[in-house]
Amino acid sequence: MDSVIFERRYRLRFYSNQTWTFKAQFIQTGAEKICGMLGITVHFPSLKETEQAFLQGLIPEYVMVRCELKNIHGQTLADGVGARSLKQDYGDINKSLKMAEKSAHIDSVLRLAGLSEVFTQDLEI
Repeated sequence: MDSVIFERRYRLRFYSNQTWTFKAQFIQTGAEKICGMLGITVHFPSLKETEQAFLQGLIPEYVMVRCELKNIHGQTLADGVGARSLKQDYGDINKSLKMAEKSAHIDSVLRLAGLSEVFTQDLEI
């Protein structure tokens, strides 16, 4: 596989039956490439609510974003969720929002293609 689709870092997972497996980490450029090849558009329906909360001066501790993948007919094919703590980004709302969007997009593509057996979204080393 092309290194654009996944990073060449792996997570080692130990299962109870004494076997070890490796998973490549799926990254945003891979999600974008898959959506582009399949003609799928990316939508973030929860952004309007988040924007209204920020405009009203409500600053949450966490930002949560939903991503929907739609075909050319507007049918939702898959969805995913991403969340981020503002503390994690030292109160930078823009960065937290972008990272939550990125996580939601990757989550939705992993669900769409059933890739969670091969790839991981989060690398815990």
